[in-house]
Amino acid sequence: MLIFRLILTLILLPAACTLFAHGYKLKGKIKGVDDGWAFVRHRQTGKTDSGRIIKGNFTITGPINDPEFCDFGFSANGIKDYYLGFFLEPGSFNIRLDQKALNDVDIGFIGSAVETAFQQYQRHVKYIQGHYYPESVPFRIEDYSANYVIKHPGSYISAFALISYEDNPSKLARLYRRLALQVQRSYYGRLIRDKLAGADGVAK
Repeated sequence: MLIFRLILTLILLPAACTLFAHGYKLKGKIKGVDDGWAFVRHRQTGKTDSGRIIKGNFTITGPINDPEFCDFGFSANGIKDYYLGFFLEPGSFNIRLDQKALNDVDIGFIGSAVETAFQQYQRHVKYIQGHYYPESVPFRIEDYSANYVIKHPGSYISAFALISYEDNPSKLARLYRRLALQVQRSYYGRLIRDKLAGADGVAK
């Protein structure tokens, strides 16, 4: 009987590991919110995962294969809304929020290298937006995004940066080709490809 259980464990263990590798577990705490529901909305599929908020704490789990940009929101006192965006990836993570400071930069996210890099990227963008003349801000952000792609071709944030701030088809195509193959195949990578395909097939 013991041998049978051991064999069964060895059979099921790889499947369990595979399942965990393609899922996420997000534990968090929202300061200022005692009860309600927390939500993670996957932009590329439109699906939503949820978890009950109890004394400010919540846990949300769901399937995920690669890093993707998601929306985080919650419902409390009869009001439901999505307040910030963040990069989610397979694994276990912790998030800390304050109801009075809900934005992409001020959240405390522990355990995700992609989200940490995204927050650093967003801080640079916000710095540019707050320290340069309005007419020069778009150009400076485009330059910063282009340099980011060149330095980080394997980052999923690079595809997000390009689709968000680069409008020149020729330049967009050149930078797109610099992206690693898995980034080109990501949600925002596919948006770039489709955008280029609509611009006389520059990406082909």
